[in-house]
Amino acid sequence: MDEEELETNIDIAQLRLQFVSFKDLKHHVEHNDIIDVVGLLGDIDNLSLLKKPGGGAIMKRDMILTNTEYDTVVITLWSDLAKNEGNVLSELANDKPIVILSKAKVTRYGGIISLSTLSITTLHINPTLPEVEALKA
Repeated sequence: MDEEELETNIDIAQLRLQFVSFKDLKHHVEHNDIIDVVGLLGDIDNLSLLKKPGGGAIMKRDMILTNTEYDTVVITLWSDLAKNEGNVLSELANDKPIVILSKAKVTRYGGIISLSTLSITTLHINPTLPEVEALKA
């Protein structure tokens, strides 16, 4: 079993997730903290390619998550997450799946607080966790 197969077989319940509410993101932006969030997919953009200054390109896709208080946060998916998981989310968008992001970076761009994925970020779609039940209602 290779590393990728091993990662996909990890039960999400085994992860030590500490969800941060969207309202509390402002407390994490100054240090570019790495956090976990959960929300309902509100919208997802098409995949785009951004040119890198030194040549080449990187894949990017933005999505919006909503929480139980109807707060929203924009999350930028990069590279393989933008392509692979982003494609799955695009196909499921009309069903409004629940999304967990583990180890996303809190950033501020243009004065707006958002989240950005990193190489260590994992994305889970419609997981089975107690925190998810409130979003299903």
